[in-house]
Amino acid sequence: MAWRPDKGNYSHYWDLGLRVKERGRILHLLARPVSADLGYVDARRLRRAYEQYCRGGTVNRQQLWNALTLEAWLRDRPGADAAGG
Repeated sequence: MAWRPDKGNYSHYWDLGLRVKERGRILHLLARPVSADLGYVDARRLRRAYEQYCRGGTVNRQQLWNALTLEAWLRDRPGADAAGG
């Protein structure tokens, strides 16, 4: 498998996870993002982009992933409750 010249494309599963399986969790994260409170993202723009993506629109996967993992990390760090997470 490692020596195959072509690699598998798992974007279907990535989309399934973000658009369907984790949608509730992501909507909860985006309802009031700590990253927006800290000035890292524009919450309204991020929510709008995620909704467009969920309706089948295109998205920069790397930027979306970065924004979502940043939000999850900020909420999981010590003292996150004091920051609104």
